[in-house]
Amino acid sequence: MATFERVGKKWKAVIRRKGYPKRTKTFDTKRDANAWAVTFENNLLQNSNENILKNITLEVLIQRYLAEETIKKKTASNESLTLKKFIRDFSYIAKKNINEISALDVAQWKEEREKIVKNSTINREWAGLRPCATFFFFLQ
Repeated sequence: MATFERVGKKWKAVIRRKGYPKRTKTFDTKRDANAWAVTFENNLLQNSNENILKNITLEVLIQRYLAEETIKKKTASNESLTLKKFIRDFSYIAKKNINEISALDVAQWKEEREKIVKNSTINREWAGLRPCATFFFFLQ
């Protein structure tokens, strides 16, 4: 997260991020400083996500989520059954790296599930996968 401080008549943006060196830059206006900080932080986040995403499969992410987060919930048994079933039945998606999963994969999964269950079940299963993605972004 960036901080801003007044230096005479100028504004200095300071970005401190764990694992990265401190970056500073001085601007005439606070608006310019803020724009630079937002752009710089977005680039940092994008680059770090790309590097991490190259090495993590969806299966590994789900397994870690099950081990660290699901056990804290009242519905742990149901959630773990659903996620393990996803890994078992849709291993062609689960074995892919996260950055390789496309909308086509999701559409294919949905089409396969529509043959067996109703849309409400598909929506619940999709909602069950969403916390895994959220969990991933909090890992960093």
